[in-house]
Amino acid sequence: MRAGPLSNSEVIKILNENFVNTCVLLRDLPELIEDSEGQRVSLFAKTLKDHFVYPVDIQVLSPEAEVIMHQPDKDLPRKDRTEYYLTLLAGAAKGEIMDFSSE
Repeated sequence: MRAGPLSNSEVIKILNENFVNTCVLLRDLPELIEDSEGQRVSLFAKTLKDHFVYPVDIQVLSPEAEVIMHQPDKDLPRKDRTEYYLTLLAGAAKGEIMDFSSE
């Protein structure tokens, strides 16, 4: 992802203007769920863990920790990845619920 869609200036602009971006390692989620002082942190970590698909997973959550978009990286098309990712982000920025993980 970093060498592909996430290195595209248009993708970076959309991400920065519409989302709070973070990268969370799967191995850190249990600690965030169990040991976090804030209930919201635990809720977000649990949602991420419950929907995670190995090895890299793209998730967009609402402020209430509901999944707005879920896209395992392994399921992104190998051709035109950046254009596909831009389409996903545009929908997620509008709050459209999208889950392409089963396609």
